[in-house]
Amino acid sequence: MTILFKIRLLSIFTFFSSLTLFSQTYNWVGGTGDWNVSTNWSPVGIPGTGHTAIISGASDVSLPTGYTAQSKDLQLSGGAKLTIQSGSRNEQQWQHR
Repeated sequence: MTILFKIRLLSIFTFFSSLTLFSQTYNWVGGTGDWNVSTNWSPVGIPGTGHTAIISGASDVSLPTGYTAQSKDLQLSGGAKLTIQSGSRNEQQWQHR
């Protein structure tokens, strides 16, 4: 292997390894409440474009009017509800599984 090939291979490996560093999972702990309240999530914060948002149990989450939610993945389970108010939107194309 040439040195240039080794450098390219290392660069590709580093790039793909770094993708997992920015992926984080946020679990809803707020019961009934608004998506954009950081203390409703664990860890504390609001999911962003590289994150997974998990809402489970008897949770009722509201996406407030005028707010844009972002996440890489959204998982609803156990009767959880997500209410999207008029004028709000999500940045990703979420799919119900």
